[in-house]
Amino acid sequence: MTALVNSAAQLDSIPMVDSVAEVDIILMADSVAEGDIIPMADSVAEVDTIPIVDSMAEVAIIPMVDLVVVVDIILMVDSVAEVDIIPMADSVAEEDIIPMVDSVAEVDLSNSLDLVAA
Repeated sequence: MTALVNSAAQLDSIPMVDSVAEVDIILMADSVAEGDIIPMADSVAEVDTIPIVDSMAEVAIIPMVDLVVVVDIILMVDSVAEVDIIPMADSVAEEDIIPMVDSVAEVDLSNSLDLVAA
């Protein structure tokens, strides 16, 4: 199923990840045509990389970190055409991750992550 996201209020049905011990690399690319899933976590012990997008054609959601204890590397993405799903979290033990909508894009809601163990 593909849904068109017009506002941040319509992001309630994005799949969640319940528990991840460690997330090492979320996104690493200089030029990406399509990225399907960037999993985030409800409880994360350590997050090494956070994807940041410089210029976008269509990107629905970019995970932003409000409060981070350990962030080692911030990667820069020069060009992203479309990102389908970036699951976000309601509450994180050491991080607050807030979805930010920069432009309207298609969000693929067909995939779901219930439990990821690193």
